[in-house]
Amino acid sequence: MFGDDPKDKERAWEAIMPTGISNIIKSYRFATEGYETGRGDDIITGALPAGDVLKQALGFSPISTRAARDRLSLNIRKESGRKERRSKIIDKIVYGLQNNRPEMVSEGYADAREYNADHPSTMIQVSTITQSMKGQARRSATAALTGGAPVERNVLNEILKSNREFEEGYE
Repeated sequence: MFGDDPKDKERAWEAIMPTGISNIIKSYRFATEGYETGRGDDIITGALPAGDVLKQALGFSPISTRAARDRLSLNIRKESGRKERRSKIIDKIVYGLQNNRPEMVSEGYADAREYNADHPSTMIQVSTITQSMKGQARRSATAALTGGAPVERNVLNEILKSNREFEEGYE
C-alpha cells in the first residue's frame, strides 16, 4: 500500500480517508495533476474543467471522468479478452499436437482462422505455434531443474545456487 513512490502514498491516503475528505483530496489532484492512472498515464489529457473539479470536491463523479474511466475499462477488458482468446487457441493447438489429437488441432486452426480475421495485427501463425512449443519445452526443462518452478533462463543459475545452499542447510 505504501511504496517508495510519493504518488502511491498520496493515493493510499486518499483511499483510507473518509469519503468527504478523499473527495476534496481527489479534486485537488485532478486540478493539479489532471486525471491519470496510478502509473501516471493521462486518462484525460490536459486540465479538467473547474466545474468538474468542483463536482468531485462535492462528492459527485463528473461525467468527463466517468466516461474516460469507462472507456479505459472497456479498452482493458477488450485487450485482456483478446490475449486470453489467443492464448487459449494456441494452447489448444499445442496440446493437440503434443498428445496426438488431430481433431483438437483442426479445431484450434479453425479457431485461429476466426481469430486472425478479427485481429490481423496479432495473427496466430505456424511460427507462433512453433515458438510456443519451444518456450514450453524450455520452461519444462528449467522446472525439472528447480523442482517444479518455471524460472527465467537468465536467473536459473541463481536459483540453482540458492537450492544448493538450501540443501547444504539440511545436511
